[in-house]
Amino acid sequence: MRSPHETLREEHDHIRWLFERFDETEGIEERKQIAKEILIAFEAHTALEEELLYPALRDVGHDTFALECGQEEHRAAQMQGRELSLMEPGDDDYAAKLRVFRDIVERHFASEEYGILAGAAAMDREWMEVNGKRMEERRETLRYDAAQNVRGGVAGQAQKVMEQGRESFSP
Repeated sequence: MRSPHETLREEHDHIRWLFERFDETEGIEERKQIAKEILIAFEAHTALEEELLYPALRDVGHDTFALECGQEEHRAAQMQGRELSLMEPGDDDYAAKLRVFRDIVERHFASEEYGILAGAAAMDREWMEVNGKRMEERRETLRYDAAQNVRGGVAGQAQKVMEQGRESFSP
């Protein structure tokens, strides 16, 4: 059984690998598929952290500011990801949007790996086993749910973006 920090580092490495594959690929359809895979993987990763890891770390008194920053990084990346999901890899500003998305994701991974996950690695064996098992069990469901969200089509994604915008600006 992997620990929570091992599981999340594995996900970080997988998403980094997907970005590299995107960079190395030239065909528009292939790039589109890889971009979807990146969005699916990041959405599932974010849900896993916010549903399981962050609450478990809060329960044991982990640095709440670091956890709040992690959630804000998630939101920033998700907004950029939603915009990307409405575009095609051949669109004029797609490469720039993907670069910004990647920068946000990489910055988030770095702050987690040297902060939040380092704190998780210091937890006792029982905490690791309980939370590692919970994360492994939830991981596959989240990946499926994320795939459904990303593949929901342009109309569904546009609606989500509009709803997010309304939530952000409502009094």
